[in-house]
Amino acid sequence: MKAGETVNSCPPTSSLDLTALFVFSVNVHCIFSVEFLLVAILQFCPTSNADEFLHILFQLYCFLGFQQLSYTLVSFFLLLSTARRTLFYPLIPLPCGEDKLEGPAFLRVKCKSYIIPFENYMLGLLQQAKICLKRMEDSSLQPETSKNNKNEAGPLMRLLLQAKDKNIAQSPMAVEKKEPENAQSSTAVENKEPEKDLNCYLPLYTAALNGDWESARNFFDQDPDAVTAKITKVSETALHIAVGTGKAKNFVKELLELIPTEALATLRDQAGQTALHYAAIFGNVEAAKLLVSKDPGLTNRPSNTFLLPIHLAALYANRDMVSYLLTVTRDDIDPNPFADKSGVDLLNLVILAEFYAPQARFIRDKKMMHCQTLQLLKRLCKEITGLDYSTAASMFEMPILFAASLGNHEIVEEIVESFPPAIWSRNRMGQNIFLLAVANRRENVFNLLYQMSEHKRLATQLRDAEGNNILHLAGKLAPPAQLNLVSGAALQMQRELQWYKEVETFVLPDFKDSKNSKRRTPAVEFSVEHKDLIKEGEKWMKDTANSCTVAAALIATIAFAASITVPGGNNGDSGFPIFSNNTAFNIFALFDALSLFSSTASMLMFLSILTARYAEGDFLYSLPKRLIIGLVTLFLSITSMMIAFSATLYLVFGQKKAWTLIPVAALACLPVTLFVTLQFPLLVGIVRSTYFPGMFGKRSERLLF
Repeated sequence: MKAGETVNSCPPTSSLDLTALFVFSVNVHCIFSVEFLLVAILQFCPTSNADEFLHILFQLYCFLGFQQLSYTLVSFFLLLSTARRTLFYPLIPLPCGEDKLEGPAFLRVKCKSYIIPFENYMLGLLQQAKICLKRMEDSSLQPETSKNNKNEAGPLMRLLLQAKDKNIAQSPMAVEKKEPENAQSSTAVENKEPEKDLNCYLPLYTAALNGDWESARNFFDQDPDAVTAKITKVSETALHIAVGTGKAKNFVKELLELIPTEALATLRDQAGQTALHYAAIFGNVEAAKLLVSKDPGLTNRPSNTFLLPIHLAALYANRDMVSYLLTVTRDDIDPNPFADKSGVDLLNLVILAEFYAPQARFIRDKKMMHCQTLQLLKRLCKEITGLDYSTAASMFEMPILFAASLGNHEIVEEIVESFPPAIWSRNRMGQNIFLLAVANRRENVFNLLYQMSEHKRLATQLRDAEGNNILHLAGKLAPPAQLNLVSGAALQMQRELQWYKEVETFVLPDFKDSKNSKRRTPAVEFSVEHKDLIKEGEKWMKDTANSCTVAAALIATIAFAASITVPGGNNGDSGFPIFSNNTAFNIFALFDALSLFSSTASMLMFLSILTARYAEGDFLYSLPKRLIIGLVTLFLSITSMMIAFSATLYLVFGQKKAWTLIPVAALACLPVTLFVTLQFPLLVGIVRSTYFPGMFGKRSERLLF
């Protein structure tokens, strides 16, 4: 058959014929009828009209939101074009907003995206539709003639015209046999089964929820249809409920023996989710193994939102389930089911679920899971890299930018190692991974610059859509989530200054004075963005200094009073303390003096904080250094005071009531313990951020790019 040649010798169809087809398709809402309609077009429409009509029909269904029907229409369209020995390459608008793809490429992408073996399924339905067509051609039904084109149209077209005139909303098989209208209506009433009250399934629901197989088996003996019945408002079956509990392994095993294998894929809730979707959501690996052993094809059955079980497992952060489904999810057509959009979706969900687990290296029992996650990433990257350059570049673009914004440096490294050009990916704002790392304060990703060659100069000299260079972004205020990782507004300001100073070392000299679209230099941008944080930091420092000054003054007062009122009194003849030769007295004198001096030094440090000028640069070293000295001396004064007090009690009661020393020593440790518990973490944090920042630097010897 030559290209463009019709299947039979029927005369060309008119616009009325196409209108009849259109009305028929809109009135009939079952997928089989749509497929039947396509076969009718193949049989009775010339190539040009059929192509045009199918394109319009596809757009109609996209507009109505029937995406599954849209994909079915496109698939049949391509099959019909193949049957005509013609190649159809219209640019079909995609309902999901992707770039336009040519016909066969569209089908290929959709097949791989949702891992549905379209070809075998569509060929089978095409055969069924042709059988239906033949039955209708052979039927003795003689439809009424239409006012237009009565003689030109064939029997099937006359049937469609009759459908248009009578607005028939039923499948073609329903009109094969002509019956009186009353008979048809009475038959429809008789065939319509009354809806069953869901309350009758409550015992089964309870049994499935509790894993009570004996009660469920008794229920099935009385009602065999309940094995596959929908027992909830959201169309869940007993299998869905049992799998969702996560504890009814024996129940699921026994129930699967009663369910035919071919019925498993049809047992779906309102969201189109099978029992394997439920197992993936709840992390029920044992139930998943039972389901897959019963019907391996369940792993490739998407929900109404085109999500596979492995996608839901990643979305709900069920690592064990992802690892298992990864080994059993295969496509009958393509052994690499994650090489297209499906793989990118899975990669994004893995990133979102934080499977990279940066703390796993410190936890032995999670380290293996961390390695398995990296293996999953390597495998996904390898399969995507096997595509052509432009496709791979577009697929890696969103994951690497997403990972950079979340600080997942391991994923960024793996993508760059697999596909080096991905390092130049930019988002809609024109920001690459390093600009995103600075804007979101992700030091792990920013540190990858230390693993780059001189290309890092190019990577850091870019500007975004607002004219900001990387130093402008460092001058902007950090996101609240990252800013609040540091306690205290003053220390937050210190962290911001550290970021600015570090980024400044990577930019060219003229970038320090360049202006963005707001006519601001990076320094001006920093001052404007951080003016409120400077005020908050000043208030925080002064409040802290005020509180600590009061405490230091009280300790100094107590220490001074204790030094002139020694325990035991003085010798009346010599004027020396009575216990001057006692070791405990010497301990008292030493630590009392230390308490006085350290509290005085602490008080002076906090006073210097109160009188500081609070310029931007002071928050980097000057103010934190004073706060460190003040807190250290305050801690030393409290500890010394407690030791001096304990020595005094020993001098007074140690000789006759030694038993009192134990509770006294324990109580003396209480203030020190409270101070260490409440203030020491702050002190350690300030010391670490000031003298041992450790945020920036080379983390690996591997050359990234």
